[in-house]
Amino acid sequence: MNPLFLAHLLGDFIFQPYALVKFKEQSNKGIALHSAIHFVLLCLLWWPTHFILFYGYLAVALVHGIIDRTKITLQRKGVSFKKGFFADQVLHLITLYVLMIFFMSFGDSPSSTYWSSQTGTTILYTLTAAAFINAFYNIVYKQKATLSRRDLLNRTLVILASFALFTLLPLLFQ
Repeated sequence: MNPLFLAHLLGDFIFQPYALVKFKEQSNKGIALHSAIHFVLLCLLWWPTHFILFYGYLAVALVHGIIDRTKITLQRKGVSFKKGFFADQVLHLITLYVLMIFFMSFGDSPSSTYWSSQTGTTILYTLTAAAFINAFYNIVYKQKATLSRRDLLNRTLVILASFALFTLLPLLFQ
């Protein structure tokens, strides 16, 4: 798995507790904090070899915040959780692919990092599984008393589809 995609999964599903979700809905400071977490995770998981590439990380963090703010605004206007969540994840995925192309234009590649080793790959997939379990627990299980069976099924399917996008699709482009 590509470390850029793992950084996203960790930022959106492990390092975004319910309190941060609520903070994001109430304030742009919450969006800024969430975006900063993504920036730090990107730097930790794939340290760029060229200083200019840090601007790519900053751009991704900024775009991440804009996408999340737009999703929150649209959901307040009646867009369903399923549509908002899935569109949000697809837009983040596209942003990360653009960043990966930008990095590769400088000769930087995830295959040249620690994460391409067998140990690194095992760690990446273990963290991905943990992110999925955490997302399922927070988005579906914790809210099961307040959601209909149909909503629970829809949320589960959207989470599965999102994780499939972030784990399987990148394998096609290695």
